[in-house]
Amino acid sequence: MVTVERVNGFKEWLKGRVLGQPEVIPAFDRHLGRSELGLTDPTLVKGAFLFVGPTGVGKTELVTSFAEYFHGKDSLLKLNMSEFKDVDQVREIRERLVKGKTAGKKVFLWDELEKAHAEAMDLLLQILDAGAEISGMDGEPVSFTDSYVFGTSNLGASEAMRSRTRNYTAYCNTVVEYVQRHLRPELLGRIRRGIGSILVFQRLGEPEQRAVAELHVRKVLARLEVHGHSLTLESGAFEHIMRNGFSEQYGARNILGVICDRLEGAVSDALRKGQGTSGNVSVRPDGLGLEIAASAPNVA
Repeated sequence: MVTVERVNGFKEWLKGRVLGQPEVIPAFDRHLGRSELGLTDPTLVKGAFLFVGPTGVGKTELVTSFAEYFHGKDSLLKLNMSEFKDVDQVREIRERLVKGKTAGKKVFLWDELEKAHAEAMDLLLQILDAGAEISGMDGEPVSFTDSYVFGTSNLGASEAMRSRTRNYTAYCNTVVEYVQRHLRPELLGRIRRGIGSILVFQRLGEPEQRAVAELHVRKVLARLEVHGHSLTLESGAFEHIMRNGFSEQYGARNILGVICDRLEGAVSDALRKGQGTSGNVSVRPDGLGLEIAASAPNVA
């Protein structure tokens, strides 16, 4: 059984991972106070959640962070519904679910849930029903009562974003209304019957994306330092990253790619020129990338 202290520490631990979702995190945390402490119905899955909202706002990150914190890095099985478009592939979903559960997986993510084949949705409904089990290839039932099920979707996000409203309640209502029109009512009903909820993520503004960028910069710099490249970012270099990585449409999804491309690229260029790979990182004179201030050569 997970301790109260462990449950209470989740929100604090999560602060450096999922940013800009002040409504979602407390709602999610409240459910964990029941499920992780053993208070939910033992005949159902421990939790079922539908995370909806724009891309690049932390939906998948929250699932992976939850799985890592409570059950370990190897506890998550992710299924992208866009990859399973016909009946034969739905059989593969069943096989992967059963194999994953047998191997000890406890967190099951159905990504892009709105794209799920009708038979894949039937499979999900079985897991969310009383008993929380499906049959394996040998016909034997496999129970998911100790597991969590998550679905992620962008349904309704573009419609809500076009309204430009900053009122969370109005934004949330628009998204949920759209979700209700496009997903099966029995699915939404089972999620809402006490084992979880539909949680709406809001778009990330520039302040939130800057915070995400700062977080990723620290991680990438720490990783590079392990390999002997000790770097400090000048303010202009960080602004260069923000100009190339910030997007209202895609949230923080592009930022990590820009950070890796620019920082790893600067180190690679320095190594290939026989220059030092420690020092200040600034914007190249042509403005197209970053460079490291030349120092003593590392390469003979």
